[in-house]
Amino acid sequence: MGLDRDDTVVRRRLRQKLEFIADEVIDSTPPTESEVRAWLDAHPDAFGGEPQLSFRQVYVRTDLGARDARAEAERLLERLRVAGPQVAADRLGDVSMLPPRCRSGRSAR
Repeated sequence: MGLDRDDTVVRRRLRQKLEFIADEVIDSTPPTESEVRAWLDAHPDAFGGEPQLSFRQVYVRTDLGARDARAEAERLLERLRVAGPQVAADRLGDVSMLPPRCRSGRSAR
């Protein structure tokens, strides 16, 4: 109908309604930590499910002068591509304090 474009009264009323909504959002105080925790405890299914992100990594040290780290990384990458996703990537590369597999998502806390 286009009343919001052509009718001054309707436009004014729409603007007023949007200002009321904006004021309510601005005036609301954020929940306390205990309120958030209580809501999370009351709604555990809202944050369940499978991880949304997962990756595996192979660490290749660059400070070993006896080898070319880039060539080693490319060799390992080709090996991973040939072997597919089920390869034991944690047995490849150099020792690291970082985990070989990382998972993250809604269910992680």
